[in-house]
Amino acid sequence: MRFAVCALVLVACGFKPTPVTGDGGSNGGDDADGGGAGSDAGPMLGPCGTPGAIRDDFDDGMIANQWRSSRMVMETGGELVVTPDDSMRFGGYISKHGVDLTGSQVTVEVTQMIQSTMFGTAAMYLFADNTHYVAFTVRDGLLSAEWALGGAATDVPIAYDPSLHRWWRILEHADLIVWQTSPDGTTWTELTTLPSQMTPWKNRLAIGLGGYSDTPHGAVHFDNLNLELAQAGWCSADTFMDPFARTAVGFDWVARREPAMGPGCTAQVNNGVQLDQPGFVSRCWLATAQAFDLRHSQAMVFIPGIVTSKPGWKVFLRAISDVVTDAFLVQFDNGQLCAQVRSDPPTCVGYQSDTFLYWRLREDAGTLYFEASQNAASWTSVFATPDPFALDTLELQLGTDATQGFTGGPLPLKMGAYNQLN
Repeated sequence: MRFAVCALVLVACGFKPTPVTGDGGSNGGDDADGGGAGSDAGPMLGPCGTPGAIRDDFDDGMIANQWRSSRMVMETGGELVVTPDDSMRFGGYISKHGVDLTGSQVTVEVTQMIQSTMFGTAAMYLFADNTHYVAFTVRDGLLSAEWALGGAATDVPIAYDPSLHRWWRILEHADLIVWQTSPDGTTWTELTTLPSQMTPWKNRLAIGLGGYSDTPHGAVHFDNLNLELAQAGWCSADTFMDPFARTAVGFDWVARREPAMGPGCTAQVNNGVQLDQPGFVSRCWLATAQAFDLRHSQAMVFIPGIVTSKPGWKVFLRAISDVVTDAFLVQFDNGQLCAQVRSDPPTCVGYQSDTFLYWRLREDAGTLYFEASQNAASWTSVFATPDPFALDTLELQLGTDATQGFTGGPLPLKMGAYNQLN
């Protein structure tokens, strides 16, 4: 039996929370083991950017900032409980950032399963997009290892036993992705394997439940997510470079736009980041699939001199935290280059199209710098401020925004190399 439809719905439709202003995250608190690489998480012992950056014991009854969640979830009794409030709805947690599974693993305990029905599916997904994922699913009494590599889904099903299959683990080892189950989290049985060189993705993690009929499905309970892994942080921002010398977005970035449907700007990669505004009120951007740590590091992009503009048209390099209100950017706006932190008033200087070709966000010794340069060697300061909040878990964004419509044809923009010389 194939479960690709379940994956599409979980990832793309009901299993996605209502967008929030600024595309940040919930303002909930962090679990003792669920805060990702937050500033109070303690020493980082695991490799950066691996599943150890997403751990949760679900003990504190709060949705950690590392998650996007639906309204049908709650942390209670030390577990994550997913109970659809409508039998045709879907719910669960999705991590805001992707992790690198190479040489690592994702493990979760499933303490209670939904009722056996062909119309309800409990699942744990590691996914890059709707057609690139690996997963455990339980549906109609079957536990399946499932995957899709850009096309139709494949699955290996066995009869589900809640005692024997209480623990699920997907790991990468010796060039294989391995699905394993365990009754106790100690003794593991292999279900199937897949060559890991077929899955070069930055994977977000999703755990939850979907339903497809008016039949009640009950609830699924999860616990002890990745607690056997050492706490990991996110890699330094300057370790990720991209020349954009290709014709597809790829898996290191996620293309986003507002509004999600209808006319407007679309983020693409075509030997550079293509962000053409057609004249409608819209915003589009590329966001890093993984989070990064900006402390003692930098994020830099090459943007050819802007010589044509329209009122309300903006270009930005932005960093945003898992807390919705914590963000900062350097931005072209109405002939000026501006730095802004949160919703504070921006600090601006006159934009110089011949010398402001590289834009940079940089942190050093507790100070955050907003800078521009002609050659990425000598820099002009736009603004500097003490670190306004924790900078160890940031999504970086490259984009454009049209806050009012305009006529006269599309306004083109192509950004160049990221974190390297163009």
